Amino acid sequence: MAERDWYWVFLALCFFWLHRSQQFAGDGELLSRITEGGKWLVENELLSQAAIQLLYRLTAYWHWTPMEAMNVLSCLGGALSVWMLLRFARRFYNGACGWPMLLFVSSGFLIYSCGHTEYYPLLLPALFLYGYGAIAYLRGEEPITLVVYSFLLATALHFAMLIALPSLLLLPFLRKNHRDYRSMSPRLVLFLLLLFLIRNHSQFLFGHKASGLSPAWNPLPLFAYEGMYRYYAFFDWRHLIDWLYGWIMRSWIFWPMILWQAYSVGVRSLFENERLFLLVYTLCFTLWSLIWHPDLGMLKDWDLFAIEAAPCLLLLITYLPVIRKNPFRWTLLATAAIASALLMYSYVLMKADFPRKGYGSALIHLDPNSDYTLTIDGLNREVSIPRIREGIYNGKLIDRTHRRVHDFHMVIQADHLTQITFSP
Repeated sequence: MAERDWYWVFLALCFFWLHRSQQFAGDGELLSRITEGGKWLVENELLSQAAIQLLYRLTAYWHWTPMEAMNVLSCLGGALSVWMLLRFARRFYNGACGWPMLLFVSSGFLIYSCGHTEYYPLLLPALFLYGYGAIAYLRGEEPITLVVYSFLLATALHFAMLIALPSLLLLPFLRKNHRDYRSMSPRLVLFLLLLFLIRNHSQFLFGHKASGLSPAWNPLPLFAYEGMYRYYAFFDWRHLIDWLYGWIMRSWIFWPMILWQAYSVGVRSLFENERLFLLVYTLCFTLWSLIWHPDLGMLKDWDLFAIEAAPCLLLLITYLPVIRKNPFRWTLLATAAIASALLMYSYVLMKADFPRKGYGSALIHLDPNSDYTLTIDGLNREVSIPRIREGIYNGKLIDRTHRRVHDFHMVIQADHLTQITFSP
């Protein structure tokens, strides 16, 4: 059965790549500029930015854009997430793996996986890996060290993983093996200190300052006050509307189905060791989504909060054998999941932007003896641009030799060379 999972993974990868996003999402445009600027580190997404920068450098020969690098990593992250999800499902559910896949595509993870230009598609498989490893540990199949390393990997990809730290600390207690606290503590503390050292002192360590995207500490105030930075306070109806929108985008199915099954088979089922871990793992992110401010607004920042659905999906999968025994619940879940999947697919189609834009090139003719600075859409550029996406760009040429500034528009057509000439 496990070998068939690779067919699903391969098909998923092909689907994700065919529907890859052609539009920036969230901080995607900013990440593109950071990558083009040569930055290897972003404060709270150290390993994720390094991965994007590495792929961007490796594909420099073909003049790939940062968007294409993010597309590739997003699709690969989605395929790895599918593989980890199916591996997890094998432990609880022996039916057709199409059902876990249906739940996956019914959530915002479908958008994550189709070329999403953000860091979260890289974090997603690490979230599943941590949940998978923790269950293996609780069953005595893996040591605690592997769970700790999977947690640290996720943290290196995105510091939001630190929110789930209580779930990691709960594991030895559930296993009734308190000696594992002594085993895990040195590694956990040492590597977390190392990550924070790199985050805060990268200039000293590498001569390369880590970039920042948004405030690292951004909880909502309880009540509004004059001049506050955030859009709203916790006790504000706009916060409720935003939270509901984020919940629908990550998945409106998972929590209701979990609570329904827990009520049907008994609330005690949630306090079995494996489900209790997954419940705490989920609630850490759920509570965080209630108190954290969407810096870009929820319409753009929903993907930040969508990571909550990863442990929530794992928790729901543990109830699939129970749901399967009841034809009514099974049909209801299938209907809701298909409807949600179609909704998510509509977002994917919008982002895929068929037919896609092509790429052209540009050549700007300047006096070779002049001292100049050339920017295109605010980014420093060379006079020869071998590959640039078609569209209209705003340019600025600062000619220091002749003490002139030229503002211009550059129109790029697919498979065409655009040439611009400036006279002294």
